[in-house]
Amino acid sequence: MQDIYSVLLLGLFTGAVFRILAHFTKDRPLSFVRGPKSPSFVFGHLLDLNHSERAGELERRWVYTYGQACRIKGSFGQDLLLLADPKALHHIFHVSGHRYPKPADVNESIKLIMGRGIFSAVGDDHKRHKKIMIPAFEPSRIRSFLDLFHSSANKLAQYWEDEIQRTNGSIPINVYTGISHLMLDNIGEGIADGFMLPGKATILFRFLWRFISTGMLGVIQHIPARQIRRLRHFLMVCKQTAKEVLEKRSNERDSAEDKKDMLSSLVRSNASADIKRNLDEDELLSQIATIMFAGHDSTSNSLAWLLYDLACHPKDQERLREEIARVKSQSPNPQELTIPELKGMEFTNAVMRESLRLHPMAFSLPRIAAEDDVIPLATPIRTTKGGFISAVPVKKGQYIQVSVYTYNRQVIQTQS
Repeated sequence: MQDIYSVLLLGLFTGAVFRILAHFTKDRPLSFVRGPKSPSFVFGHLLDLNHSERAGELERRWVYTYGQACRIKGSFGQDLLLLADPKALHHIFHVSGHRYPKPADVNESIKLIMGRGIFSAVGDDHKRHKKIMIPAFEPSRIRSFLDLFHSSANKLAQYWEDEIQRTNGSIPINVYTGISHLMLDNIGEGIADGFMLPGKATILFRFLWRFISTGMLGVIQHIPARQIRRLRHFLMVCKQTAKEVLEKRSNERDSAEDKKDMLSSLVRSNASADIKRNLDEDELLSQIATIMFAGHDSTSNSLAWLLYDLACHPKDQERLREEIARVKSQSPNPQELTIPELKGMEFTNAVMRESLRLHPMAFSLPRIAAEDDVIPLATPIRTTKGGFISAVPVKKGQYIQVSVYTYNRQVIQTQS
């Protein structure tokens, strides 16, 4: 078995090397775009980006120095286009979204974690997944979970209060751990360790994925590397759990229409779709794995950042407390506020939106140019020759890194 894996890895590596050589013998179309000096030919800026103390800050400094479109380096001198310009982002995500899909290697990484769900689907497959999932996330269905949200929040608040009393406030409480447990019984902790801060070998290994043909990328999931084994195990457990729940649903005598949970809605939506458009069993199980992983991680991080921001701004925290106390004092059921009451808390909602702006769930989004194109810019950038340009031409295959973190933190100047 080891011999098979050795031959497989050698074949993938050799193919990647030839594609790298072919790539770097081409013209360098971004040579006129300014950017920071590469600290390493082998790693480029990837090591700094992956090990940055605060995700997004490095890109923000580069954009501030070189403009909202600048050039950074990948491994072995690869040019990456870093963007935070609003007009460029509008072009990539709205005007010409079909020309800028997620790179194939990124999709393969997503499949390793969440399977063949909506995040890894592209083109018509993505539309098919989206149509099936929309009913499960309708506003009316989300509102039906309000009692569950109240109960969970009260349990966590009571736990923190008990801990403060038990320790007399002398020991700091790990807020993120409590939130993480609340979201999904600590799921995700087992796979995050060692994966979010990759070493040098892992960075190079991932970089080589970009130069492996799309048809061969699926082989990566069978490589016996430690991190890939852990991801496979996580996905397997998620799918097994989801399958058990689905089988239980099918054996229950109660009408499926009486079930209001998200899973039942997803199953009903899939069953009612055209047989050619519905999801197969593996896709359906992957959707559940997606909800388990992405929902847990994003919600935990967002809540933790919100509490951190409030701790850094005690005056805003006090104002928030006053608004909550005022609304509860006027409510007939202060322990379970209604949707209209929650929506009417203007400052509370503003605080949540501001925290999401400062700490986006996806601080950076990778894209690749599917064809030659010209990306317009709202703010002209200075070139390496000293002139200014208001658009950046890109060639097919150009890797693009969209810094959502930087875009969200830009100061927009308007005329008074």
